[in-house]
Amino acid sequence: MKVLIAALAVVLLVLMPSVGAADSSLRVDLATMEPATRRVLLQAMVGAKVSLELKDGSKLVGTIKSVEGEAVSFQPEGEGVDIRNVAVADILAAARIVSEVAKAPEDVAEAEAPDESRWRVTLKSGKAYTGRIVAMGAKAVQLALDDGVTLTLSRAKIQRMEQYDGDAPPAPVTSALTPTPRSPDPNRTRYFFAPSAMMMDAGEGYFSQKQLGFSEVGIGVTDYMSLMVGGVVPLWFVEPPESFNLQLAVKFGFEVAENLNLAFGAYGLLLPFIGGDSIGGGGFIYATLTGGSEKKHGSISVGLPMVFGDDFMTFDPVIVLAGLYRAGDLIALVTENWIFPTLLKEDFEFGMFNTFGVRFIAGPFACDVGLMHVLGLSDEVPLLPWLDFTYNWGKGP
Repeated sequence: MKVLIAALAVVLLVLMPSVGAADSSLRVDLATMEPATRRVLLQAMVGAKVSLELKDGSKLVGTIKSVEGEAVSFQPEGEGVDIRNVAVADILAAARIVSEVAKAPEDVAEAEAPDESRWRVTLKSGKAYTGRIVAMGAKAVQLALDDGVTLTLSRAKIQRMEQYDGDAPPAPVTSALTPTPRSPDPNRTRYFFAPSAMMMDAGEGYFSQKQLGFSEVGIGVTDYMSLMVGGVVPLWFVEPPESFNLQLAVKFGFEVAENLNLAFGAYGLLLPFIGGDSIGGGGFIYATLTGGSEKKHGSISVGLPMVFGDDFMTFDPVIVLAGLYRAGDLIALVTENWIFPTLLKEDFEFGMFNTFGVRFIAGPFACDVGLMHVLGLSDEVPLLPWLDFTYNWGKGP
């Protein structure tokens, strides 16, 4: 576990400073995290502009100068404001403030908006702003919000623009600026079996039936935390209670930069009636880095396998390389490759599993059809089939 936390810290320290500065934020809930994980995440924000939510209900906006032990050295915004020390335990949440606005206001100077119509501008991040367009240019759109604030939004970050005619529902606008977007992919959080670092939204969920026997339900508890539960349900009725099994998993993740997501979590399969006096089972803890959009993305995961029961054992890390390319609204190409470096080094069989296949998408439904190659098994069984069905809910079009 310490190895994974250290690796996570290195990734965060490298990636977080690359995120731009500020008018919206990426919020991370620290209240339920272990102290060591809190310190890692806060350390990753050193030098960045952040918003801290404290136990006493107050909020601080400024820059983290350093994290030493259980104290954070924090420079609040404002001229002449002294640096203050904040206890790590008193911080309930931290928000890395990032920018979704254009940095060059002169980009909007080329053309004025033609009328007083109201518009809703939706960004690729999912955030939407409503107001009146006061100017448009080749690289940016200037939008006057209802509260009097004027934003300059980069065209590269805009997904679509919708025009209001009075209080009537918005009519989609078709232009080179806002091409009709591909429908959101509710299956973006996972490949065949391995996860991506993309997260479900709060209230989003899915039911998946894998290889006909394994059932799984996933729920987005918050935008940054998901829970999964499942098992091989038919076995429950073979020789109960000995055949009872239960899969439990948790995943935490967030966007550290545009089209770059980081997640970490734990996956376990409980077999409480299999031998010994203790609850038996196995699983792994992991960290995943995903680059790309919902349309095409790739991930690298590092996991630490373990088994538990009367004895607790860990094994050498496993690496998973996975990717997805959405070729159209109804189809995507998927690959997932499990690599066991120690087994490969020792020229041991089953040191690598490679799976390639197609994901068929129809609204909330998805079906994955693939073929798996297992190193060392190819002489007897060249390829193994993969099949799963998924129903998603809570992800709008």
